[in-house]
Amino acid sequence: MKRKMTRLLVCVCCVAMLFTAFGTFAYAHEIDTSKNASIAHPVQQGYKWYPITYKASDTANFYTEQKETYFVIHAMAGTHKEDLYISFPQEGGFRLQSQHDVENRKEPDVSNVGLFEPSSIKVIDYNNSTPGVVVMKGTDNTEVRFSSNDSGFTLEISNAKDRKIVYITSGQISYAYDRLGNILRTMVEMPLVNKEAIYNGSMRFQTPNVVGTHFSLTNADCWSYEDYSYGNVPLFHSNRGYSIWFNMTYPGEADMGETNPEKYSIKFDGDKLDFYLWTGEPLDNLKKYTSLTGTSGMSEEWTFGFWSGAMSAAFDGNYHKNAEENMIMLFEDVYHNKYNFYPEAFYGEGKNSQNANSMLYAQARGSKVLYWFYPASDMSTMPEYLPEMTKSTPIFDADGKCISTGYPYIYITPLLKLMNIYSFSQTTWYDFSNPSSIDAIKARMWQLWQWGLAGAMIDYGENLSFSGTCFNGLSGMEMHNLNSYYYAKNANIAWTDYYAENTEHANDFVLFERSSVAGAQYWSGNFLGDQRSTWDGYQRAIYDMISMGAGGYNLYGADIGGLGGTPQNDLWNRWVVLGTFSPYMRQHGSDIHMSTKHGITATENFGKYYYLRKNLVPSVMSAAMDANQTANPIVKGMMMAYPYQLWLGNVNNQYLFCDDFLVCPVTETSQYTQRVYLPSGHTWYSLFTYDKFAGGNKKGILVEAPANFMPVFVKDGAVKALNLPETMKLSDEMHDEEDASEGLTFAPETVKKRALLITPPDNERSSTIYTKSGYSTDYRTYDYTTEIYTSTPNGSDFTVSIEDEKSTRRIVLALGVCASKITVDGVELERLDHMPDYYNDEIGYYVDLEGLTTILMPSTWTSLSITKGEVGYKQVALAPFDKQAVESMLNDSLNDYYDLPLSDSTEVQIANNEIKEIGMIKVRWTTGFAATYDIEYSEDGDNWSLIEPSEEEKYIISPDDEEHYIVFDDEVHTVTVSDGGIDTIKFDPVEAAYLRITKHQDGDTLTMPGIYSFEVYEPDSFTPIPVDEDDEDDGDDLWDEDEDDEDDGDDSWDEEDPDEPDDSGDDNNTDSKKKRIKRIITSYFPVWAIILIVGGGVLLATGIVLLVLLLIKRKKKQEAEAALAAEGETPTDFPNPPPA
Repeated sequence: MKRKMTRLLVCVCCVAMLFTAFGTFAYAHEIDTSKNASIAHPVQQGYKWYPITYKASDTANFYTEQKETYFVIHAMAGTHKEDLYISFPQEGGFRLQSQHDVENRKEPDVSNVGLFEPSSIKVIDYNNSTPGVVVMKGTDNTEVRFSSNDSGFTLEISNAKDRKIVYITSGQISYAYDRLGNILRTMVEMPLVNKEAIYNGSMRFQTPNVVGTHFSLTNADCWSYEDYSYGNVPLFHSNRGYSIWFNMTYPGEADMGETNPEKYSIKFDGDKLDFYLWTGEPLDNLKKYTSLTGTSGMSEEWTFGFWSGAMSAAFDGNYHKNAEENMIMLFEDVYHNKYNFYPEAFYGEGKNSQNANSMLYAQARGSKVLYWFYPASDMSTMPEYLPEMTKSTPIFDADGKCISTGYPYIYITPLLKLMNIYSFSQTTWYDFSNPSSIDAIKARMWQLWQWGLAGAMIDYGENLSFSGTCFNGLSGMEMHNLNSYYYAKNANIAWTDYYAENTEHANDFVLFERSSVAGAQYWSGNFLGDQRSTWDGYQRAIYDMISMGAGGYNLYGADIGGLGGTPQNDLWNRWVVLGTFSPYMRQHGSDIHMSTKHGITATENFGKYYYLRKNLVPSVMSAAMDANQTANPIVKGMMMAYPYQLWLGNVNNQYLFCDDFLVCPVTETSQYTQRVYLPSGHTWYSLFTYDKFAGGNKKGILVEAPANFMPVFVKDGAVKALNLPETMKLSDEMHDEEDASEGLTFAPETVKKRALLITPPDNERSSTIYTKSGYSTDYRTYDYTTEIYTSTPNGSDFTVSIEDEKSTRRIVLALGVCASKITVDGVELERLDHMPDYYNDEIGYYVDLEGLTTILMPSTWTSLSITKGEVGYKQVALAPFDKQAVESMLNDSLNDYYDLPLSDSTEVQIANNEIKEIGMIKVRWTTGFAATYDIEYSEDGDNWSLIEPSEEEKYIISPDDEEHYIVFDDEVHTVTVSDGGIDTIKFDPVEAAYLRITKHQDGDTLTMPGIYSFEVYEPDSFTPIPVDEDDEDDGDDLWDEDEDDEDDGDDSWDEEDPDEPDDSGDDNNTDSKKKRIKRIITSYFPVWAIILIVGGGVLLATGIVLLVLLLIKRKKKQEAEAALAAEGETPTDFPNPPPA
């Protein structure tokens, strides 16, 4: 005992001396740590950076070794000898590790750097044919060419096509030493070049393309602030053609060119360095990364439906006296009475998920109840949770084997390291490296499981202390981020154990974690952190969603409506659509976000998006299984999907969903248009308007984005799985058969049927649809079938065929198609003048001339061939009447609109004073709209008749309707309840020379009702549809007013991939533009000459000024570097490599 006390006293004295001599941990950082409210981040001080040096002529100190599986570089950092080890994992690319990492590594789970090891390491085939150069290749043909001189060494990295991608020189790797020569930090710097875009596969909240930003790589409870994140994966994808992943979980930071736009730097605390680098496209490299860390799992079908819910406080008396009554209000008054559904899941958080009555109520209606799990508990509760443990700390037998792990708390390091005494440094947050944490989870969940709890938000994984030592021997610094991996793993084990032993289905639950780290995706889904209920919070959720897809995460969703506050009506509408096109559609908030609280548009559209989500579930599940099997992300940002289309690198608000849906969220209030950037090499079809657009316009295309939808496009050649009711329409009411036993009453024709959504292909494409069979055995084990469809173009025809079997999907929606002819397995189908009757097996097709063909197929089929016809109803030309200034709603501009007068009617006439037969009217509203209005027609301008909508378009007022925003009357109106956006009014044909619109009630947007387009069409006469012979026009950029599509710079640094489509854009009017430009030049040459002369003089003067400023800036930089070196920092600038 005396000896132990002496050792302890010596330890305390030494620590005091070190703190006095070399400084302490300081809570100051290059990043603002005040935004991290949960736990202060220690940042080490009292160190000096030294880059790696190499002097080829000094063979005594600098040399290489060509070992069987390692290429070893013996180098120095300052006066310290440092060795670097290069190896080639079976998974591809190469790996670079420091001497300390290789020597100290024993097995993956006790690594001091990261968890993951390759399956094997390749025996290196060295090529020494060039003197002084060593060439090595990885399993994916990534080539590393080592060369050196007295200035250092260079690793020249080329891809499988022998194209140079990037260089790593000795000066790009640095170590930070304290005065005793201990390494405290490591740094790797990489070059940045013009137009380079980099995605970080973490929860990033500033933009998916992180070039120019600076952020922490340390997990933090941060309210989605830019500089921090709940989850960090140091995986970086460059559109330059490589990805780099640091297999490290220390606290760290990334300066992505904010300090120096010519390079980015990744710094970590700790003395070990370990990174993998792969060449190739980001999606290919993501597969290599997940072959090490694991792909995401697969949850059950109900998890891909809609989850309702809110914080516990939101249900505690806000509307009714207790949480249970508020839940019933939400279920019955909103979901059931208004939309005739109950949500697939309900997140009760507090009282509702701990209340047997609430849980039984939800379960009786088919809603799974989810819970909030907090990974901490006071030590006083542990005897209850872990009663079998006779001692709170570990117990070892005579052989040193641990026979009782003790409570899952972190230990005091000096006592453990010096005296082998286990004493807790804190008794709140769980150390999930301790297996007893699994038992603690089980004990806390047991009663709730008995009541039928079906999942949990596993929250607050970011709060493990930085000080102390964990059960697995790692320090708090090493385990802070890594704890999220063990949290997800142990939660999964606990839940799977219970469900396997006590229920019929071992995976019939869902876990969604807030924090994350490399590999956690293997065990759990995620939610995207806490965002405010503001436009900024919504924007950050979009960035987060895109970034997570780049990190191998696939099962996640943001809080629809945001967590903090009540969103504006417009924002709520946009967030619902975003949730519809997310892997998980989940609602959460500090308030109960009910659609009926957010105005007309929200109330009228929420049900449509709920049912649209049900339509899409087969495609989302197929994408989730594809992600599980192949690592192909459900959500892909533009750079991930199209890395060689450099102009898309900074398009941060768009993403591909399930491979084929291009989602373009509206991110500003009061918008009815959106500029979208459609990738080249494809034709894109609007999911909601059916319009066709060519990809490749680098200035973007201005498209409609009204209040009731936002731009979503479907890629050419898509074949997507759907569920549809017998009406065969997207967003119509639809149910599972079992809904009838869960308190819902519905017509048999609303029961879901298997269907397809297809688009015409530009080139031959293959699509694989995964269909899950039954329940899973666990999170990663399940049965499934696949259907492989091939879409093949042939002039005006295209064919969709299935391989190796017959398709049983009877409903097919052909988007962007007005079919002139359809054959199935060689048999021509009948064109119908009405939607096919599914119940009576009326095989045939109906053409909506706006651009949608609906087909009822035979019970089984192999090949579907479609001849494309000309799209569009015949529009009737209109003109102002009686000098009314309505031109702004009659032209083709999206930017012009007409404000309806407060009381008077607005009249227009058919052009040329003609009388025309009409059958359809489209009213396109700005952000302001009329909720109730009439449209009348007249042949003479004196006698007027009301246009009444067709029976299926009429708004049926039921006795239960109690709309707070609509005053119903006994009159028939053309539109009784408009939801804003685009109103399409179809009616029995009438003859008209004049039309007038009269509003009766304004919408609730507090904006003057405005119409940007009022369109009248002739009725569908059911005449033969002409074949579309002129289909070489790749799209209709009707609304785009930007005529010029000039390239935005030189893409020469990264030549196009031969397999990648041309991204030069599509100019349908090239010849006419050239003639117009020539005419202008020849007509106004004197003016042009003067402009050129003056412009040249201005450029010359500007160049002189810039040169002077550059010289001043260089002098200041040299002075700053000298001052920095004097303070203990060594700059590690290096030149950019030449363009590839």
